[in-house]
Amino acid sequence: MPDYDNRNSALQCLAKPKENEVNQSSIDAQNSLGNQCIASRVEGITGRTFNRILGEGDSATDTENSSFGTSEVRRYLDEQLQFANDEWFRGTKLDGAAQALVEELDHNGDGRVDWAEFQTYRQQMLASLAPGVSEGASAAEINVEAQAAFGALSTDGEVSYDVLHAESKQRIDPEKDHVDLIAQLAALLVLDAADLNEKDVSPKERSLNQLEWMGAATDLSGS
Repeated sequence: MPDYDNRNSALQCLAKPKENEVNQSSIDAQNSLGNQCIASRVEGITGRTFNRILGEGDSATDTENSSFGTSEVRRYLDEQLQFANDEWFRGTKLDGAAQALVEELDHNGDGRVDWAEFQTYRQQMLASLAPGVSEGASAAEINVEAQAAFGALSTDGEVSYDVLHAESKQRIDPEKDHVDLIAQLAALLVLDAADLNEKDVSPKERSLNQLEWMGAATDLSGS
């Protein structure tokens, strides 16, 4: 679903018909809308990452009205992803990455990213797990692309941080500033979102097996 539609649906979830306008048509519309509201709840891989940035528990489902800014993103990059760890000018890199991520996802320009705006992240993550898949692709098409990507990148049934970092770097315009940092962030985000059993392991030491890779792709496809 395009990001505009996600934001529109989220806003409609708050709307109620006036008392004198309640009829069968409005009831049917509200029932249909109710299904959309259920779908917009904070859940799955996207929800887990959203909650981690907020500093909430992974399984929280009542944070759809919450939002985060650069301070929350910086903490997440610093403490959970260990972004730019042991690198020169790490503080500056953390500040820059946090600001860039918020600016990319903040569509209304208020300096905060809410759950509806965060849906853009879903497509970005899917592009890492199933490169080349077009927007609006079917679940079956995504599955094929994800299987092919895992087969091409895995060694001994695992995809490591180093491989994800190198692959991400190849997909970034070499003329872009800070290519290595962008690729590092992309790889860390994928690992943190899709990994199911190494949360307490240093992010760069984690890897994804086929079950985790395909499970993440399936989750992001909405199937």
